[in-house]
Amino acid sequence: MRLECSRMDTTFRPKLLDVVRFPGTLLGEELQGWAQGTVVDDFGAALLVEVSDDQGVPTSFATVPLDAVQTVWEKPELEAEEPPAGAEARFERGLLFLQNGCLDDAKQEFRAAFEREPRFAGTLMNMASERAKARDYDSAIFLYVLILELRPENQLTQRNLAAALIDRGITFSRRGAFDRAIADFQAALWSVPAPPEIVDKAQHNLAAAYTELGVRLGQIKRHRESCAILLRALELRPSQITRRNLAIAEVSVQASVASPNTQTPPPGNFKRALQMGLTFSECLNVYGATLMGLDDLTGAKRALEAAVRADPQNEIARKNLASVQSHEGTTERAPLNIGIAPIELVAAA
Repeated sequence: MRLECSRMDTTFRPKLLDVVRFPGTLLGEELQGWAQGTVVDDFGAALLVEVSDDQGVPTSFATVPLDAVQTVWEKPELEAEEPPAGAEARFERGLLFLQNGCLDDAKQEFRAAFEREPRFAGTLMNMASERAKARDYDSAIFLYVLILELRPENQLTQRNLAAALIDRGITFSRRGAFDRAIADFQAALWSVPAPPEIVDKAQHNLAAAYTELGVRLGQIKRHRESCAILLRALELRPSQITRRNLAIAEVSVQASVASPNTQTPPPGNFKRALQMGLTFSECLNVYGATLMGLDDLTGAKRALEAAVRADPQNEIARKNLASVQSHEGTTERAPLNIGIAPIELVAAA
């Protein structure tokens, strides 16, 4: 049942745990009227609201501009109240144990502090969030996991943990540590319950990491493994980009197993790649670029010339052909562009 407001006061800024309402269209064009929920974080110009249904049951999270919310119910001020005896001391002892690596003792103290005064769980979570903002993701994730071990029902901590995992995964991915990046994105994806926007970003970044890993594998001539990895990206994020990338990888595999000095394949040999969105010219470009990487200069040149004939506007093929021609008579073999499109990483915040 929704809380009704006997007065509507928009003069004061909503506080954490205040109940607010905002236009339902902010959740989707089809939603009319007002949506309602509880403020769980303050981003300055916007608030993170845990949205509830008509029965008051939380359903999702939404980031709402501050000027779009109206306060329905204010959480009573508790600042004047002293925490129950012993809670603050137990919390501080927990921090001391944690700083000295005594994890079991720290958990015992935090558990006692949270039981006496639940607000201290929020204090510890704020500490974790500060570490995340400072990009100290290891410390933030450690604290979030610790809080959830003691307060597994805390949905905001679950969301923050998933967000920190995504952001740490992005850091790993940019360093080329794809195994660790993939592990973090998967952990964020498997967080329960994970808000829809977190699931979407985890899937997106996981597909991005798989795509970049697939490119790297192709560059070191591990074409079958590259193809398998790009298939995972397509399964996660079916799109024109991931479908074309997989088609490109499959053509690379086809070129890598071709017998030396064979003629350039006709369109019928690329039937599956053509069905997945490549043009015949693009298929020939991938085929020629892959042969160049396998030191088949003659086959590469023949395929790339056919690619340009098939589509004179194929700039990638034209540049690759020029590169091959510039290396004729030398032992140098420059890597060519097979056309795989990267997927940009997306931060959780």
